[in-house]
Amino acid sequence: MVRTTFAPLIRAAVGLSLSALIAAGMLLAGGLGPSTTTAAYHDDAYMNLSMTVVDKRTAVVTGRIEAQYGTIPTGTVTLVRGADTLATATLDAGAYRFELAVPMTWSGDVELEVVYGGDANHDASRSAVTVSLGA
Repeated sequence: MVRTTFAPLIRAAVGLSLSALIAAGMLLAGGLGPSTTTAAYHDDAYMNLSMTVVDKRTAVVTGRIEAQYGTIPTGTVTLVRGADTLATATLDAGAYRFELAVPMTWSGDVELEVVYGGDANHDASRSAVTVSLGA
């Protein structure tokens, strides 16, 4: 009498099929091998601002945009008065400087605002300063 056992062959076939399905599932889910995840975060941008009136007709506005986590903001800042854009400057290691001739029509208290549009890692911010030019 010859006895034949099929159980090991069936187990082997099921094991091979299961391995193939797992591998196929891994390929469909993003492939085999190492993967990399990149996370971006937004760092709040804090502005400090100072304005010096050199004489009644020249003003220097300087400041630095500093980030909460020590990153360096990049991009541009805009100096505005009301709805008027007065100048634009590119940040240099987070610092900016504007020197402008004060129009003869300005008198009394003048509010200037520096507006930072943000970059890939830093949120936008703005800061204002008021200076008295006299009458």
